[in-house]
Amino acid sequence: MAKIKVNNKNKKTAGTGDEYAFISWLSAAWILVILAFMPVYTHQAYADVLKTKYAVCLAADGILVGGFILWALFAKRVGRYISKMKSYADPETGKWFFNWAKETFTLTDIFMLAFLLITVISTLQSSPYMYQAFFGNEGRWHGALIFVLYALTYFIVSRYYRFRSWHITVFLAAFLYICVWAVTDYFMLDIYSFKAGISEQHYDIFVSSIGNIDTFTAIAMIPFAFAGTMFIQSEEKPWKTVFYWICFFVATFSMITSSADNAYLSFAVFFVLVPFIALKTRRGLRRFLLTLASFVTAIELVLYCDAEMAGSVVKPSGMISIFERITQLKYLMIGLWIIVLLFYIYDLIIKKYDLKTPLPRTVSKIWLVFVIAGLAGLLILFVMANMSDSYIPAVLEPAKNYLVFNDEWGTWRGLVWRKLMELYAQMPFIHKVFGTGPETIEIYLYNNCYEEIAMASGLVFDSPHNELLQMFLNIGPLGLISYLGIYITPAVMAAKRALKKCYSFLAAVAIVCLCHLLECTVNIMVPMDIPVLFGLIAIASGLYRKSAKEVDE
Repeated sequence: MAKIKVNNKNKKTAGTGDEYAFISWLSAAWILVILAFMPVYTHQAYADVLKTKYAVCLAADGILVGGFILWALFAKRVGRYISKMKSYADPETGKWFFNWAKETFTLTDIFMLAFLLITVISTLQSSPYMYQAFFGNEGRWHGALIFVLYALTYFIVSRYYRFRSWHITVFLAAFLYICVWAVTDYFMLDIYSFKAGISEQHYDIFVSSIGNIDTFTAIAMIPFAFAGTMFIQSEEKPWKTVFYWICFFVATFSMITSSADNAYLSFAVFFVLVPFIALKTRRGLRRFLLTLASFVTAIELVLYCDAEMAGSVVKPSGMISIFERITQLKYLMIGLWIIVLLFYIYDLIIKKYDLKTPLPRTVSKIWLVFVIAGLAGLLILFVMANMSDSYIPAVLEPAKNYLVFNDEWGTWRGLVWRKLMELYAQMPFIHKVFGTGPETIEIYLYNNCYEEIAMASGLVFDSPHNELLQMFLNIGPLGLISYLGIYITPAVMAAKRALKKCYSFLAAVAIVCLCHLLECTVNIMVPMDIPVLFGLIAIASGLYRKSAKEVDE
């Protein structure tokens, strides 16, 4: 990224002076551990992959928070900070708290504080499962302990981390490694012998350093959306721009080969929303068309490998089977590449447009009309497909299983969600407001619905397989609203900093978060992607609040 210029009279208050060196260094170490080391690190292959990631996350968070507390005490920061808070006092009334909060806290901070408070309340009223709610040991370890640490590390990093663009390069390189590893699994190479001893039934559903393919696509979505958005906006050196494209393409290919349908939700969000960033300049338009051509090429490449290398690759399932029926897809791919080539020749050789030559605002408005029309059409189609006399056009018949919502929808997710909402309706009022406690709904699911679901589906469910529903049931509607706010506010930050140098990073984080919000509706919440997302949001929040000072690369 280019240098981000900001106006700040007192650098020490921004966390860049010598007295902040220790906590700035510790925050940077935390960023590298969470964004680059934790996703890659494994211990005993897939046998303990979830516990290993959780242990790394817990250790990193604990060291950062513990280090911050010791630093604040030994550096005598507490008294000085209280004095600073009181400096916001109203001259007439002497009241200072609300003035201090208004000047100090961003919208993301407010949602994070609300999330922290509601998590604590939810845990305190989670009896008889308070122990499980605190540690999260009956679920995927997202208990109150890790949630509190998420919030505390967010506040530390957003205020004391000093941005370095090479940290982001390391982060993307680590995720590129993860995605390349997944591609080797697609070609049945098993380069680290992680699948030795895995049954044939489960052999194909474990990939890379992550494990389950649904979790992998949630992880791979991050470099896909982040690198894709950065590529479209990049004003950096050519090698960095090419690096962004490579990360985007490899992540795309790995997500398709993983055969997890939640990947296509991320694809949909990206290609619907990123044009609002891209269609501001001719360069943005060219690069958006290039990402679209690359996406279609990745699909065609998977279809080609599946047809020509049968037996040597893992046959993808799910949505990819729909693309197999679209014989015109190869012509679309060729057409897109021709359009991209013509655009580049015309813009860079014939007309020699400036890199930032703006496009008419009408272009973005036209895209908005297309998006609204497409969403309306999809809603109408969904309603028609779920009516008693359902109707689905013949051309969309292969997508019937995705359009008709019933108990069998999403590999019996429909049944699980229905039973959980019936269970919620029977809960005491306090649980309806604050939930049953973090990571406890799995206990209620097992105690009340396990046998019925197992008999109907033949499957074992120990989670709602819907992160937002899980949060709604665990920490209540208010907790869910605060959690949603954490992911939505990066888009607000990007909109408010549209003319700042930090905009490209803020926009990339916003797209990542919005992709996650749709993708997570069919996925399990695990301490693999969430720490990375919160880390990116913390960096974005820090850049947003410090966007008036110069941040060195």
